[in-house]
Amino acid sequence: MHSALYTFSVYSLGSQFVQKKDPSYKDVKENTAWTMDKFNDYVNTHVRPDSPDKVEEDWVYNTFTVSLIDFKLSFIRLGV
Repeated sequence: MHSALYTFSVYSLGSQFVQKKDPSYKDVKENTAWTMDKFNDYVNTHVRPDSPDKVEEDWVYNTFTVSLIDFKLSFIRLGV
C-alpha cells in the first residue's frame, strides 16, 4: 500500500515527464515553474493589494514556507 505522499510524488514526477515530452515544453518551461522569489513577487504585487484579509508582505517567505515545513514534518512524524 502506498502513502498519499508517495502517490503525490509519483504523480508529480509523471506529470513532469509528460510535460517534457510536449514539443512546446522548452518554450513555456519558464512559465510553468516559478522560483520562490517569483511567487513571492507575484503575491506581493497581485494578491496583497486586493486581499480582504490583508495578506502580509512577503507572505510566501513568512507564512507559506513555515506552513510547508509544518506539513512536511507532520508526514515525517507519521512515518510516511
